[in-house]
Amino acid sequence: MRKFITFLILLHTSFGILIAQEYYTISGYISDQQTGEVLINANVYDQDSKIGTITNSFGFYSIRFPAGSEIDLTISYIGYSSVIEYIQLNRDQTIDIALVPQLEIEEVTITAETQVQREEMTAMGILDIPMQQVKALPAIGGEKDILKVLQLMPGIAFGDEAKSGIYVRGGSPDQNLILLDDVPLYYVNHLGGFVSVFNPDAINSMHMIKGGFPADYGGRLSSVLDIRMKDGNMKEMKGDISLGLLTMKASIEGPIKKDTSSFLISVRRFMYDLLQKPLMKIMTDVSIGYTFYDINAKFNSKVSPKDRIYFSFYTGDDKLTSKIKAVDENDFTMTNKNAWGNLVAAFRWNHIYSNKLFGNLTYSYSKYRYLIAYNQQQYLDSLDKKENSFFSGVNDQILKYDWEYFPSSRIKIKTGIGSTYHQFTPGISRLIQYQNNLISYDTTFNDRKYHSLESHAYILAEGNITTNLAVNLGVRFTNYAVDTVSYYSAEPRFLLSYQFGKRNSIKYSISYMQQYIHLLSSSGIGMPSDLWVLSTAQVPPQKALHTSLGYTRQLNNNRFELSTEIYYKRLSNLIDYQEGASLLAGSQDWQDKIETDGEGESYGVEFLLQKKEGRTQGWTGISLSHTTRQFSNINFGNPYPYTYDRLIDIGIAVIHEISKNIKVSATWVFNTGNAFTLPIGYHAAINDIDPGFTDQLGMDYETTVEIYEGKNTFRAKPYHRLDLGIEFTKQKRNGIRTLQFSIYNAYNHLNPFYYYSKTLYDSNDEPYKKVIKQVSYFPIIPSVSYSFSF
Repeated sequence: MRKFITFLILLHTSFGILIAQEYYTISGYISDQQTGEVLINANVYDQDSKIGTITNSFGFYSIRFPAGSEIDLTISYIGYSSVIEYIQLNRDQTIDIALVPQLEIEEVTITAETQVQREEMTAMGILDIPMQQVKALPAIGGEKDILKVLQLMPGIAFGDEAKSGIYVRGGSPDQNLILLDDVPLYYVNHLGGFVSVFNPDAINSMHMIKGGFPADYGGRLSSVLDIRMKDGNMKEMKGDISLGLLTMKASIEGPIKKDTSSFLISVRRFMYDLLQKPLMKIMTDVSIGYTFYDINAKFNSKVSPKDRIYFSFYTGDDKLTSKIKAVDENDFTMTNKNAWGNLVAAFRWNHIYSNKLFGNLTYSYSKYRYLIAYNQQQYLDSLDKKENSFFSGVNDQILKYDWEYFPSSRIKIKTGIGSTYHQFTPGISRLIQYQNNLISYDTTFNDRKYHSLESHAYILAEGNITTNLAVNLGVRFTNYAVDTVSYYSAEPRFLLSYQFGKRNSIKYSISYMQQYIHLLSSSGIGMPSDLWVLSTAQVPPQKALHTSLGYTRQLNNNRFELSTEIYYKRLSNLIDYQEGASLLAGSQDWQDKIETDGEGESYGVEFLLQKKEGRTQGWTGISLSHTTRQFSNINFGNPYPYTYDRLIDIGIAVIHEISKNIKVSATWVFNTGNAFTLPIGYHAAINDIDPGFTDQLGMDYETTVEIYEGKNTFRAKPYHRLDLGIEFTKQKRNGIRTLQFSIYNAYNHLNPFYYYSKTLYDSNDEPYKKVIKQVSYFPIIPSVSYSFSF
């Protein structure tokens, strides 16, 4: 640690901030003029000196110049008109600036002065997609989805068709740190992955990191997705109501005290059960229902010129129920219930200690639960019944403090400390039997709850060593304590960027990461049949070494940006179920069902061409990659392709504004298909069970045994799909009406959802051949949605 601090001091000196010349600081907030929402990652720079910075996650900036400087301070943000402030700098100044949204997207000549600033040069593997683009792209069922838009980007693969899970550079879903207003979420999907939990009407911004991780993020191995909710309109009351084929949504936001405090409330609900359950009760004795909902709420207030407070809240649940009702004394009643969901809350306090020091205190709570309940009544009016249940969950309490220090115009230092108190319930199974309405049998398996404390401290320095050479250097220290075991880690992070010419830059990064939680995944369709578990004395933390090299070039007078990255990732201490083990099988502790010595390797190259402004916007992303897994006791110890290993993955998105009121959009995806396991043959075998006993049970004495060549040796057919959309908006007297039409899978290509093997029989009812059958679920699907904003 001493050597690292010494290096920071030397770096500080090399940036020239210790010279005698006097400096003054300009600081403040950048916001939207119409709503008061802060603008994250807005550019703030001087056109002459090219000294600049970007706003932080709360819209704050700080930048220093020599005393007496004449500054043309330029503030720019995609989708907004730029502002230039002339400043004669003879003292420290606080300047808050509000930008005006561009009502009409016009072709803009982007000059060299508006190119990406030096602060942004140290960013690598970063994706920022404006919410306007998310809402403009076509979506199945008319339900716009942040995660499905990210799936169109290079290095981010989707799992099964129509699902919103993301697999980043060969990583698994648990290796993604997904934050909602600084609070980690554990399960981010509804409808078995069909829809994510993020309601676009409540979201202000999204920031994705898939490589070059700075030291202020940690706890996951593959990516960071930082999603920020809207703060609420500080100028006037606004609302939005929308109706699609899947959901109904309503949002309202506005000032509590104009320009001082505001609120946001947004609600989304799945609709089908409102009609389905009543109809099924009338038509049949079987009742099946499914629903989900999301509620987002936020309050923020400017307590003083130097203090702001935020309170964020989110809750969302899925519920699947089925009931078979007894109709006579020989029948039985059976009820099933599956429920899962999140609840998160966060309190944050920003304080400006000086125009060079910004602090943020966060206390948050995150809860995830998964419940399966099964009840069976033996017959009509019987007092005998059975109850089976399974429960799994996670509760986190998080306290952290982060500081940003701006000692000069060319360097920024960030540091912070924090702790997370985890409570894990990996899986409690309970069985109760009643006779004459009295409990005759009650037993519980694996009812242990695990408690652990995960703490961290980090420091990083980011800035320019020379005019063209920028660096982001940091280290993150972690400690994890569970039972009598403690794990320690020092995680260095390094990113170097060199700009040559006016429009070219080369970047290199290397990151070491450690992760103390794991996700045990069971293959299947639909429900979240996964267990969140923690590192213990028996289960070590996951580790990763991630390195990447990239090149970026601005094209056509900066209208386009072309970037390419080569990456390599090495994973260790991965876990998976032992062969034959599963979520609910047996009464064993989860630690006795798993392999813990997993190794992973992923490498590839990514290309991204994007256009972020003008009447036509969009991107083309291409990934070429390979990912493997290896366990000592799986696949005979040999490496095998990861399920979502894809040699080629292509995503294209285009949005074009035909007129002020009409937009068209299209997306196209192609990939080489998932890896999966199927038997390659079979042979006859004799049951070990006594033949007489098998005859009594109606079982065959002879049986067949399937033969497997290895794990994930088969490949699904290449996947490709075209989606189209068109949007009509019209200004009405009381608001804006928007009508959107989408076509999912426009050319009706039947993509594989899963495969299975089927035995064919001859005329003598003897098996003679096994064939592989493909199942496809999603043909061409038209959608429509309507919304009204007021």
